[in-house]
Amino acid sequence: MTGGRHGYGAKLSNIFSKTFTIDTVDSKRRLRYTQTWNNNMTQAGEPRITKLDNGSKSNGTKVKDYTCITFVPDMQRLSEDPNVTSIDEQDYAVMCRRVVDAAGCAGESCKCI
Repeated sequence: MTGGRHGYGAKLSNIFSKTFTIDTVDSKRRLRYTQTWNNNMTQAGEPRITKLDNGSKSNGTKVKDYTCITFVPDMQRLSEDPNVTSIDEQDYAVMCRRVVDAAGCAGESCKCI
């Protein structure tokens, strides 16, 4: 794996996923955007843009910017073996390492879960 530019990684992750969801918050404009795609990006759900209530959560703390991407890889497209149903340990370790590397570049405010 290599680092990317111009959003190719996100788009390719979407294309090779059964389900792909983005959830992001812009605290300056107090907006939240969420959208889900299914079946290798062939079915796009309606984007939802919601206004955040005064830029704060219900417990009174300030809303912070974030972007959360969740996806379910389409293993049949990613493997030559049609019986593969999960990512092997080596590929999983590479993905975990990329998350750690990205978090290191993003700084203290980045939280990986």
